[in-house]
Amino acid sequence: MFQRILVAVDEDAARERVLKAVQSVATQEGVLITLAHVSKISSMIAYPYVSRDLIENVLNEDAANNQRVLDKAAEELKEGLAAGVQVDTVRLQGDPALQLLGHAEKNDYQLIVIGSRGLEGVKGLLLGSVSHKVSQAAHCPVLIVH
Repeated sequence: MFQRILVAVDEDAARERVLKAVQSVATQEGVLITLAHVSKISSMIAYPYVSRDLIENVLNEDAANNQRVLDKAAEELKEGLAAGVQVDTVRLQGDPALQLLGHAEKNDYQLIVIGSRGLEGVKGLLLGSVSHKVSQAAHCPVLIVH
């Protein structure tokens, strides 16, 4: 049914449930699953206050950590997938909802799978959630895994 699936991956506890949900949806040969991790670190904030080398080290460390998260998720996902399903990864930087939405639309994904952190009360009202923002603005169906 879905041939191109974008999956938001984080280090949170919902990752395992998200990957299991993707495995149940991606059952056909020829499906492309892209695991995406969005970093919120902004190098512009610190420029006036710290050295360029320190900023580069922090950004490089963040990129390496993000890649480890993606590699681990890809390994876990591949263990339960049917043959012929392709898995790749992408690291994005910026506002998570905007980055996921932009990448999904630009690359014509047919489904976005994302975990829910379950923000409730005032925090949820004021901050909203990435999954809520994505579900409201996506050009394609969104599967929110609780």
